[in-house]
Amino acid sequence: MMNWKFVKYGIEVIGFDHRGNEVNKPWLTKAINAGDDIELATLPHIRLELYNRQAGVYKISTFRKELKFLISNNYKPSNINNYEWQTIKEWVLPEIL
Repeated sequence: MMNWKFVKYGIEVIGFDHRGNEVNKPWLTKAINAGDDIELATLPHIRLELYNRQAGVYKISTFRKELKFLISNNYKPSNINNYEWQTIKEWVLPEIL
């Protein structure tokens, strides 16, 4: 599932698994450094949407990893308000469910 749209270049970012560190992370870094708009294609409504359930166990989703990367760079997506961003940060920053 694609969660991010790299607005300036029209590129959809596919996540941090597999090619993530080689492709997606550099795109996000480049967008952040250029001050480009990054928009959420999916707005999570509950904390559990940031996890994938596999065999009855919740695992951190790629979407959550991307959000954490933006948070660590103090970069808020352009299409959400401050209240939504604060809520997402509260969901993402704890390392446990």
